[in-house]
Order: sequence, then structure tokens, then C-alpha cells
Amino acid sequence: MDSISTASTDLKTSKHAYAAQHEKIDLSKLPQMMDMTASSITEQVIAVNNANCPDERTKFIFQHLVQHLHDFIRSTQITTQEWLTAVNFLTEAGYKSSLLSDILGVTALVDSMNNAKPPGATETAMLGPAFVEDANEFANGDSIASEGKGDYMYVHGRITDTKVLVRYTRPRIRTGSSRSLYGTGRLISIFFIRICADQAQIYPSGLDFHLASTTSCTRMTKTWRKGLKFKEKSLPGLDRPVYRTNPYTVPTRMTAVKEKYGVVFPYGSRITVWILVRCEVLTKGNPIPDAVIDTWETDGFGLYDNEYEVEVRGEPDCRGRLRSDGEGKYAFRAVVPVSYPIPTDGPVRQIFEHLGRHPFRPAHLHLQVEAPGYEKLTTQLYMKGDRYLTSDAVFSVKSSLIVDLKPINDPELSAKRGFKDPHKVHMELKRDIVLTTPEEGAVARKMLHVANNDE
Repeated sequence: MDSISTASTDLKTSKHAYAAQHEKIDLSKLPQMMDMTASSITEQVIAVNNANCPDERTKFIFQHLVQHLHDFIRSTQITTQEWLTAVNFLTEAGYKSSLLSDILGVTALVDSMNNAKPPGATETAMLGPAFVEDANEFANGDSIASEGKGDYMYVHGRITDTKVLVRYTRPRIRTGSSRSLYGTGRLISIFFIRICADQAQIYPSGLDFHLASTTSCTRMTKTWRKGLKFKEKSLPGLDRPVYRTNPYTVPTRMTAVKEKYGVVFPYGSRITVWILVRCEVLTKGNPIPDAVIDTWETDGFGLYDNEYEVEVRGEPDCRGRLRSDGEGKYAFRAVVPVSYPIPTDGPVRQIFEHLGRHPFRPAHLHLQVEAPGYEKLTTQLYMKGDRYLTSDAVFSVKSSLIVDLKPINDPELSAKRGFKDPHKVHMELKRDIVLTTPEEGAVARKMLHVANNDE
């Protein structure tokens, strides 16, 4: 009885302390909430949440949470029993599994929104639950996996920034005689063309312009050749810079020809041609030396080392930490990862069974790369050909992260790379990792935010 009495006293003390803490709330600021209806309750909940909350971001988040949750209830016309089942399910999920966010795509969505990258940079993927801090440090070329853990794999590449040096080819504009279904006349051919005319209309690549008048053709060609200007900023929908011609007013009837495809420009049309630049990549990214690379993977049995019992695991295995060399290069030996099912305890199993989904993740290699002056990158590389690539249980696969393993059947090269049995075929994974600066990342995230708001 004494213990029960003591517990009761402690509970009362705790409740009174909590009440005293909140007696300072100004009730006059709170909305008058009575006689709630299905149409009025959402507004009232948002109002009471906002009344005394000092933080604008917190108010913003809870306002949207309440609004969307209430809209969900209304649009589904959910019953009381269905809602109680959902509440019990979510409560159980909170205790038994941390994967609910993953299998509903929320983790992948949050990752995509908060870690957008500019074109050319390596895309991100979720961290996952298998990351631990106890990885051993390795030198370049060492093995992160012990012998017998799976098929041999050699991983190498460079860590670079996003800077790319290219050489652009100036387009050619030439004229010639034309005897086509459009009649005898003169023809202007423009190579590498992508978009043209009236600043809006898009036509197929490789257009020829047919004019009946030789004089008009000559003038038009001279105008375009003389006025070619390089534009670093491309047009919407184009991924490269362009050359832009001076506008030219068509003095006669003109036809843009693409095989049997024709577009007639009437007299007086002002034509400006945008020519997609042909470019040759000379260097791709400046090397980032001394970048810290954490990597981890499943063994050939589909298990991470921290899924084994402590006595079985021993030292960390199939995971390690290394650094890029002075040229930004990295290399390590590993094993070919395999696809595996995520844990399906409790509520996760129920979801998969009710929805007819599978719990498998495609084979992948985790990488986390960090260097001063650059954003930390957490990503995954996926093996081409895996049967689960297009149905990842946690929605994390991105096509830019799919890699093609190359079989190497060269005992001399295998021995040079340090494999214990050089006569066994090993798989080669070659992949450069491109990091972004915080400024580049911020621009990419801003563009994503603008695009999402426009949709």
C-alpha cells in the first residue's frame, strides 16, 4: 500500500507541476471553441495552435499538418472504427518498427526535397538503418570485406567537383541548290540546329530552309553568319548552350524543310534561329583530395554485419572508411551486394500483405562522402539488372545511380588489385562521385521549391 500511495503522490505532484507551468497561458488569446462541426473544426484547431505559439515555423508546420489530415478524413469519409484501427496501427508501428516512413515513401520524399543537386552532381539516397560509426579505416585498394563473404568486387573512381571544361563547336551555315518537292530554288542548311523561328515554335533538328529567291537566300545566310552569338544560358528544355542568330525578316515565301516535313513562313515573318551547340568534354571536374568515404553493404547472403549476433559479427565487416588520394582517386575491394528483404515485423508485414507488395530492396552499395567546402553526400549505387530495381520497397532507386558491373577475368590484374584468389573472376564497379558546394546545393533546392510551387 505504501508503494501505491507513493506512486499516487508522485503522479499528483507531476500533474500539478505541469498545470502550474501552463497557468501563465493567456486564455483571452485563445479562440472560443464550442459547438464544433465538421466544417468549422479545422479552422478552430489551427487557430488554437497558432494563438500562443511563438515560433512561426512551428505554426506553419502544424497548420499544414492539421489541414491535410482533416482533408484526408473528409475526402475518404473514414468511419470511427477505421480511424481507431489506423490509430492503433500507427501506435504499434511506433513501438515495433522504424520502417513505416520508408515503405510509405516519406523518407525518400524528405531526402529528395532537402538534398536536391544540380545537373551533373551525384544524386542522393537515404542513409538507411545499417549505418554505424564503428567502421575501420582502410588504405586505398584495401578490402572492406573478409574472405568468403561473397563474390569479389573492385570499386574505384574519382571524387570531383561539378566544374566541367568543354570545347564548343561553332555551327556551320551553308547554301546550295535545291530541287525538291518545294520547287527549284536555293537551300540554307544549318547543322546542329535544334530550335528556330518566331522565338517560340520548336521544329525537328537538322532543318533546311528553302527559298525561291537566290538573292534572298544570300542575304539571309550573310545575316545569320555575321550575327551568330554564343549564349551560355540555354533555352528552356535544352541542356546545353546555344548560338543565336540575328533576326531576319523573310522577304519571300520560305519553307523550313525536314525530310518530308515542311513549315511555310509567310512574307514578313521575323526568323531567329537558335542552334544547339555541339560540345566536347575536355575535363570533367576538379579532383577533391582527402575526401572521407564511408562505405557499407550487405554480404553475399543479403545481411549487413550489424544484423548478426555480436558473437558472430566480431569486427566490422563489409564496411569501411577510406580517403581519396591527391588526385581525388579512391579504390577498395568489396563483395558483390545482393538484394534482400527489409524487416517485416509487426505493422510493416500487415501493410505489405494488405497491399500486395514485396519487401525487397535491390542490390546496392552505400557511400557517404565528406570533404571541407562541400556538402556531405549520402548515396547508394544500384546494380544494373537487379530484378527489384523498378520496385524498391523504400522508393530510393534513381536511374542516375544505376551502375553496370564489368566482369574481369584477368589473373594478373586480379593479383595486382589484391584479391586472394586471382583466378576467380571479379566484378569491376567504376564510378566517379561529384560533390557540390553549399551554394550550388542551395540553388538546386531553391529551383526545386519553385518548381513544386508551380505544379
